[in-house]
Amino acid sequence: MKKKHLPLLLASMAAMSNQGANAQDSTVVMGEVRISAERAAGPLLSNRVLTSVDLLGADKVEDKNVMNSWELVGQLPGVQLTETRMGAESGKATFRAFNGEGYINGIKVLIDGIPSNVNSGNQRFIDMIFPLEIDYIEVVRGTNDPRYGLHNIGGNINFGTRQGGNYTNSRLTLGSYDTREVQFAVGREEGNLAQNYFIASQQSDEYRGSGSEKYSIGGKWFVTSADKAVKAGLVVRAYKHDAGEPGFLTAAELASDRRQWPAKNGNDRSERDMRHASVHLDWQITPDAFFSNRIYYNSYDDDRRVTFTSNPAGSAPRQRRIWDERQVGYLGNLTWRASELVTLDGGINAEQQDNRYRRMRFSYAMPTDFGAPVLVQNDDTYSLDNVGAYLQAIIRPSASLKIVPGWRADKFSGDSTLMAGDPHGCRTTAGSGSPS
Repeated sequence: MKKKHLPLLLASMAAMSNQGANAQDSTVVMGEVRISAERAAGPLLSNRVLTSVDLLGADKVEDKNVMNSWELVGQLPGVQLTETRMGAESGKATFRAFNGEGYINGIKVLIDGIPSNVNSGNQRFIDMIFPLEIDYIEVVRGTNDPRYGLHNIGGNINFGTRQGGNYTNSRLTLGSYDTREVQFAVGREEGNLAQNYFIASQQSDEYRGSGSEKYSIGGKWFVTSADKAVKAGLVVRAYKHDAGEPGFLTAAELASDRRQWPAKNGNDRSERDMRHASVHLDWQITPDAFFSNRIYYNSYDDDRRVTFTSNPAGSAPRQRRIWDERQVGYLGNLTWRASELVTLDGGINAEQQDNRYRRMRFSYAMPTDFGAPVLVQNDDTYSLDNVGAYLQAIIRPSASLKIVPGWRADKFSGDSTLMAGDPHGCRTTAGSGSPS
């Protein structure tokens, strides 16, 4: 069944009185970033919008020892890190009264400006990038940024990776729990061609001995026209992570040995594969007009086998959960600096998702035998179609006054087939509704 949907409207208009010569925006910068707040060309920067923006430079990132790159965001003020540390499910960064429990945490994630949330809103695509590849991290808080719709509830985080330059950097890390990590980054820029390559490997026995192995590889190729007005590029990434699931401990188990990996979890594991490809085209039409385009593809495959109890009569499940998600999308943006007083910025986006989620339950065994399920609890297929547009202006009638009107509209639709594999024959197919 299909339904018609009304657009979701977002509008904001505000004025700000700036005090002092350096109060042009509300940006907090930590470290060195290759970005200019007063750049006369290119896209509209986030710090020109009336909201709180934090920037974390590469020198505050590339030398940090973290197991996952989302942990780097914790250096910025007002950020909460929720650590899961269960197999490939590591955790997430949140802010603005949102926490990291469950799936939906209301934070839009972007990598090089490309939407990078899984369908539920989780931040799993961040694991594809490592610190040595990151050029900067930008955090935009609140709802005053109309550029993004889906997941952009409490704000957004953009991980900008290296582009261009000439460098050869490598890093070898040895740590506790037999952790070994290698990162290797190469950049070559000559004439109109820029190339960037990155490869990383990380292995660890982890705190509770379940073991983890992750691998990431990526490449960027960008070509700039002779007059520097047009730049086109291709970005590709691939990531694989295999990890043991140490499971949850009872109070007695915790008191006995907090580092144990119980026998009940002997067959528990996570296997995660993620892929990304995007095509970028930027055009400086005139000195005052800039047009950018992004076409992207994301894929996410996850197979998680987990045991929650060792009691044969216990109600806690022994489950295998499988996610298969595919995203294809487009973002277009036009920035026009009409005068020294007025800047107009607008854009459109479209994203189509095809997803599947399966959950199976298994009988008691020590460890759990994931060979034959006793119940197919979920066998769901669901699509999501999102089309959105926005328009905003930066109006500065005087040095002490900035007016930022903004408007955004989004349409969401899709189809779901839920629990098609339920042995009791429960089957539901319906079109999705508009968000509240």
